[in-house]
Amino acid sequence: MTPALAEILDGLPGARGRLVCDDGTVIPYRELAAAAGATAARLRRRGAGPGAAVGVLAPTTASGVAALLATLATGAALVPLPDPATSVRPEHLADRIARIADATTMHALCTTAPYLPVADLVLRRRPALESVEHTDATGPLRVERGHLALLQCNSGPVMAPRPVAHTATGTAATLAIGRRVLDVGPGRPLMLWGPMGYHLSLGTILSAIASDADLHLVATTTLLRRPRRVLEHLRAAGPVTVAGGNLPYRLLADGLARPDIRPRCALFIGERIEPALISAFTPAWRPRTAYGLCEGGLASITAPDTAPAVHEGLLCAGPVLPDISLRIASGGEILLRGPTVAAPAGTWLATGDLGRLVDGHLCITGRRKPMVIVHGQNFWAQDVEAIAREHCARDVTVHADHPRERFTVHGAGHDTRRLRAEVAARLGLRALTFAPHPEDTPLTFPPHTEEQTSARHPAEP
Repeated sequence: MTPALAEILDGLPGARGRLVCDDGTVIPYRELAAAAGATAARLRRRGAGPGAAVGVLAPTTASGVAALLATLATGAALVPLPDPATSVRPEHLADRIARIADATTMHALCTTAPYLPVADLVLRRRPALESVEHTDATGPLRVERGHLALLQCNSGPVMAPRPVAHTATGTAATLAIGRRVLDVGPGRPLMLWGPMGYHLSLGTILSAIASDADLHLVATTTLLRRPRRVLEHLRAAGPVTVAGGNLPYRLLADGLARPDIRPRCALFIGERIEPALISAFTPAWRPRTAYGLCEGGLASITAPDTAPAVHEGLLCAGPVLPDISLRIASGGEILLRGPTVAAPAGTWLATGDLGRLVDGHLCITGRRKPMVIVHGQNFWAQDVEAIAREHCARDVTVHADHPRERFTVHGAGHDTRRLRAEVAARLGLRALTFAPHPEDTPLTFPPHTEEQTSARHPAEP
């Protein structure tokens, strides 16, 4: 790790911030450091360290955060794994994690008590994996320096995971950005309410710790099943910054009429934020908008607008941050380059998102990649197509219906009911429509008058 990232962990035992959990538990960071230190020691004994990759299968709880920090402290590359609370049947989730283990050359699996049954299924499929359970033991936190910080597979296809590699240098840079974007510091706490494997969740955790700010932790199951409890936590927390995509705000929308819930800021970060949803939260929650993606790092790519603007029906996501270069290709695709972007130095990352620059502010116009987002999760056409061809025994093609966030399956014949059940069981997706014959549906892009536009900054690499 670079010193900047290592210092975050080195300073943890003396930090004054706290984890404030939704069950009422309050854990000072110094206690969190001791819990992470004990697990890190066990991971090292199992061979974890620089050059190795360790998967973390843990809920959004204090023990899950400690397991995450323990992995980073060993110098191993952290591989955040899908949260069973938001996923599919345990046996299919175990299949997915086994594929992630292969794609990342994962050395060990670190888990906590609630997810031991899923971990056992994974170990049956990959018995060579070392297994470490995070417990309540405590010990000194010793921090190793490593080269890679993160290997993320949560934004790509399930059947053929493509790891997104973030270096320790890039992670440190993106955390510095995240602390500015999230407006975090002593007396300015954050709230986390999503699965820990998401890039924004990891950025929130590390930004709070790096700034010695309190972190209010809401378990994913609480958000999904008991959103009113989240609202009560928000009321008790007082002025706090929250961040997320469309889904958590949809779940919390019934609390907008409560005058006693007024966060410091509600940051909407994602690909295509719904203007109507932003309007519903104005002005009490002080909404701000930004654009981000897993390949872009743990923070956003744009600086949040203090007053979100709508241009020709498109919600503006703010100006591009310093040190990030952004281009709009001739077809409308957003290309990125910079120290926080997971791409080889000097090359442009094709995001698969479509956009345009309006007065220096980025507006998202659509999506090129064959992916839909349903209930806050990414699903890919090639995964549905692989399952369809496996079970329909014929030539099947799948196209993404981006406006409706559904897939259209062509050529499934009379197997549609079975196929829908199989896709639901293995991917957790039911947003399918069917057509009787394969069709060659071309990609369409919004009109774009210029061959290329770009946003550049003096510190461009």
